[in-house]
Amino acid sequence: MLTSEQKEVLKEKVYKLLAETGMEIENEKLKARLLKNGCREASAGRIKIPKKLVEEMTVHQKITQKQDDENQTLHLQCGIDWAHSIIWTKRQNEIRQRLQSELLISAFDCGPTKYYDYKNKRLLPVDTRILIEMMKFAQSTPEIGYISTWYRQDVPQKTERMDSLILALK
Repeated sequence: MLTSEQKEVLKEKVYKLLAETGMEIENEKLKARLLKNGCREASAGRIKIPKKLVEEMTVHQKITQKQDDENQTLHLQCGIDWAHSIIWTKRQNEIRQRLQSELLISAFDCGPTKYYDYKNKRLLPVDTRILIEMMKFAQSTPEIGYISTWYRQDVPQKTERMDSLILALK
Protein backbone atom coordinates (compact mmCIF):
# COMPACT_ATOMS: atom_id res chain seq x y z
CA MET A 1 0.00 0.00 0.00
CA LEU A 2 1.24 3.46 -0.85
CA THR A 3 1.90 6.04 1.84
CA SER A 4 0.09 9.37 1.60
CA GLU A 5 3.38 10.97 0.52
CA GLN A 6 3.84 8.38 -2.27
CA LYS A 7 0.24 8.92 -3.38
CA GLU A 8 0.84 12.65 -3.58
CA VAL A 9 4.00 12.17 -5.69
CA LEU A 10 2.16 9.78 -8.00
CA LYS A 11 -0.77 12.19 -8.31
CA GLU A 12 1.57 15.05 -9.32
CA LYS A 13 3.27 12.82 -11.91
CA VAL A 14 -0.12 11.95 -13.42
CA TYR A 15 -1.08 15.64 -13.56
CA LYS A 16 2.20 16.40 -15.34
CA LEU A 17 1.82 13.50 -17.78
CA LEU A 18 -1.74 14.50 -18.70
CA ALA A 19 -0.88 18.19 -19.05
CA GLU A 20 2.37 17.79 -21.02
CA THR A 21 1.95 14.55 -22.98
CA GLY A 22 -1.80 14.13 -22.91
CA MET A 23 -3.73 11.02 -23.73
CA GLU A 24 -5.19 9.51 -26.85
CA ILE A 25 -8.94 9.97 -27.02
CA GLU A 26 -10.56 7.77 -29.67
CA ASN A 27 -14.14 9.00 -29.25
CA GLU A 28 -14.65 12.10 -31.37
CA LYS A 29 -17.53 13.47 -29.28
CA LEU A 30 -15.49 13.16 -26.10
CA LYS A 31 -12.46 14.72 -27.79
CA ALA A 32 -14.56 17.70 -28.97
CA ARG A 33 -16.02 18.16 -25.50
CA LEU A 34 -12.57 18.09 -23.87
CA LEU A 35 -11.25 20.67 -26.35
CA LYS A 36 -14.31 22.84 -25.69
CA ASN A 37 -13.64 22.66 -21.92
CA GLY A 38 -10.03 23.85 -21.90
CA CYS A 39 -7.92 20.98 -23.20
CA ARG A 40 -5.48 21.35 -26.10
CA GLU A 41 -4.56 18.97 -28.87
CA ALA A 42 -0.88 18.05 -29.10
CA SER A 43 0.87 17.67 -32.45
CA ALA A 44 0.68 13.86 -32.11
CA GLY A 45 -3.10 14.09 -31.75
CA ARG A 46 -3.14 13.43 -28.02
CA ILE A 47 -5.35 15.61 -25.87
CA LYS A 48 -3.49 17.59 -23.18
CA ILE A 49 -5.61 17.89 -20.05
CA PRO A 50 -4.74 20.67 -17.60
CA LYS A 51 -4.43 19.90 -13.89
CA LYS A 52 -7.39 22.15 -13.02
CA LEU A 53 -9.70 20.17 -15.29
CA VAL A 54 -8.50 16.82 -13.89
CA GLU A 55 -9.16 18.11 -10.36
CA GLU A 56 -12.68 19.20 -11.36
CA MET A 57 -13.40 15.74 -12.84
CA THR A 58 -12.03 13.82 -9.84
CA VAL A 59 -14.13 15.72 -7.30
CA HIS A 60 -17.18 13.79 -8.54
CA GLN A 61 -15.32 10.47 -8.18
CA LYS A 62 -14.47 10.98 -4.50
CA ILE A 63 -18.09 10.55 -3.41
CA THR A 64 -18.38 7.37 -5.46
CA GLN A 65 -15.03 6.10 -4.14
CA LYS A 66 -16.09 6.76 -0.53
CA GLN A 67 -19.36 4.89 -1.08
CA ASP A 68 -17.49 2.00 -2.70
CA ASP A 69 -15.12 1.78 0.29
CA GLU A 70 -18.13 1.62 2.63
CA ASN A 71 -19.80 -1.02 0.44
CA GLN A 72 -16.67 -3.17 0.54
CA THR A 73 -17.12 -3.63 4.29
CA LEU A 74 -20.41 -5.39 3.57
CA HIS A 75 -18.51 -8.18 1.80
CA LEU A 76 -16.81 -9.05 5.08
CA GLN A 77 -20.01 -8.85 7.10
CA CYS A 78 -22.46 -10.49 4.71
CA GLY A 79 -20.52 -12.46 2.12
CA ILE A 80 -20.20 -11.65 -1.56
CA ASP A 81 -23.65 -12.68 -2.86
CA TRP A 82 -25.65 -11.04 -0.10
CA ALA A 83 -23.49 -7.89 -0.14
CA HIS A 84 -24.07 -7.50 -3.88
CA SER A 85 -27.80 -7.94 -3.38
CA ILE A 86 -27.80 -5.30 -0.63
CA ILE A 87 -25.80 -2.85 -2.76
CA TRP A 88 -27.89 -3.40 -5.91
CA THR A 89 -31.12 -2.82 -3.98
CA LYS A 90 -29.62 0.18 -2.13
CA ARG A 91 -30.35 -1.31 1.32
CA GLN A 92 -26.89 -0.69 2.84
CA ASN A 93 -28.10 1.55 5.69
CA GLU A 94 -31.09 -0.65 6.49
CA ILE A 95 -29.00 -3.83 6.72
CA ARG A 96 -26.18 -2.17 8.68
CA GLN A 97 -28.74 -0.92 11.19
CA ARG A 98 -30.38 -4.35 11.48
CA LEU A 99 -26.98 -6.06 11.92
CA GLN A 100 -26.34 -3.94 15.01
CA SER A 101 -29.25 -5.49 16.88
CA GLU A 102 -30.12 -8.70 15.03
CA LEU A 103 -28.32 -11.88 14.10
CA LEU A 104 -28.59 -12.12 10.32
CA ILE A 105 -26.74 -14.56 8.11
CA SER A 106 -26.85 -15.66 4.51
CA ALA A 107 -27.66 -19.26 3.68
CA PHE A 108 -26.08 -21.60 1.12
CA ASP A 109 -23.99 -18.98 -0.76
CA CYS A 110 -23.92 -20.64 -4.21
CA GLY A 111 -23.26 -24.09 -2.96
CA PRO A 112 -22.72 -26.79 -1.99
CA THR A 113 -23.97 -29.20 -4.63
CA LYS A 114 -24.12 -32.12 -2.21
CA TYR A 115 -26.16 -32.63 0.91
CA TYR A 116 -25.35 -34.95 3.80
CA ASP A 117 -28.42 -36.82 5.00
CA TYR A 118 -27.61 -37.38 8.70
CA LYS A 119 -30.65 -39.52 9.35
CA ASN A 120 -29.68 -42.05 6.67
CA LYS A 121 -25.93 -41.38 6.92
CA ARG A 122 -25.30 -40.76 3.24
CA LEU A 123 -24.17 -38.03 0.87
CA LEU A 124 -26.76 -36.97 -1.71
CA PRO A 125 -26.57 -34.70 -4.75
CA VAL A 126 -28.67 -31.57 -4.30
CA ASP A 127 -31.83 -32.08 -6.29
CA THR A 128 -35.10 -30.19 -6.57
CA ARG A 129 -36.67 -32.00 -3.60
CA ILE A 130 -33.77 -31.12 -1.28
CA LEU A 131 -33.61 -27.54 -2.61
CA ILE A 132 -37.31 -26.98 -1.90
CA GLU A 133 -36.98 -28.32 1.65
CA MET A 134 -33.91 -26.18 2.35
CA MET A 135 -35.63 -23.09 0.97
CA LYS A 136 -38.63 -23.72 3.23
CA PHE A 137 -36.24 -24.02 6.19
CA ALA A 138 -34.38 -20.84 5.21
CA GLN A 139 -37.57 -18.83 4.68
CA SER A 140 -38.92 -19.90 8.07
CA THR A 141 -35.72 -18.94 9.91
CA PRO A 142 -35.77 -15.21 10.78
CA GLU A 143 -31.99 -15.09 11.28
CA ILE A 144 -31.42 -15.86 7.61
CA GLY A 145 -31.29 -12.51 5.86
CA TYR A 146 -30.39 -13.77 2.39
CA ILE A 147 -30.87 -17.05 0.57
CA SER A 148 -28.47 -17.89 -2.21
CA THR A 149 -29.61 -20.81 -4.32
CA TRP A 150 -27.92 -24.17 -4.48
CA TYR A 151 -26.97 -25.56 -7.85
CA ARG A 152 -29.13 -28.63 -8.43
CA GLN A 153 -27.84 -31.75 -10.13
CA ASP A 154 -31.15 -33.07 -11.44
CA VAL A 155 -31.63 -30.19 -13.89
CA PRO A 156 -29.52 -29.58 -17.02
CA GLN A 157 -26.74 -27.06 -16.32
CA LYS A 158 -27.73 -24.82 -19.22
CA THR A 159 -31.22 -24.25 -17.85
CA GLU A 160 -30.68 -24.70 -14.10
CA ARG A 161 -30.55 -20.97 -13.20
CA MET A 162 -33.67 -20.19 -15.23
CA ASP A 163 -35.44 -23.24 -13.83
CA SER A 164 -34.54 -22.12 -10.29
CA LEU A 165 -35.96 -18.67 -10.95
CA ILE A 166 -39.23 -20.19 -12.20
CA LEU A 167 -39.31 -22.51 -9.18
CA ALA A 168 -38.76 -19.57 -6.81
CA LEU A 169 -41.56 -17.58 -8.43
CA LYS A 170 -43.97 -20.48 -7.91
